[in-house]
Amino acid sequence: MSRLKRIFWKAKEAAEESVRAKAAFLANMSHELRTPLNAVIGFSSLLLDDNLTQEQKGDIESIRNGGEALLALIDDILEFSRLKRRRWSWSLSRSVSSTVSRSHSTWWYSKPAKKS
Repeated sequence: MSRLKRIFWKAKEAAEESVRAKAAFLANMSHELRTPLNAVIGFSSLLLDDNLTQEQKGDIESIRNGGEALLALIDDILEFSRLKRRRWSWSLSRSVSSTVSRSHSTWWYSKPAKKS
């Protein structure tokens, strides 16, 4: 094998190892983030069963909706890492845009404006 082929082969192996390490990191971080987010979503859902004012319900719904939007984004990032490993094309920016647009109306505008 020529010297140039060996250099290219080593560079290819290093790039593939980098992709594997990034995918493993994303999978681990996804798990570390999803666990507390699921707790936030679950407890906020339980709080909604209590006797609350409309303002309190709106605040808790915002927390839950935000947690669900973040969970969807984390799921998309994890899927991205899986797809990258398989070398499929996928658009992270499209996924982020979709998540933001899904949560925009419920998260940002769920709390009614306070009257002075």
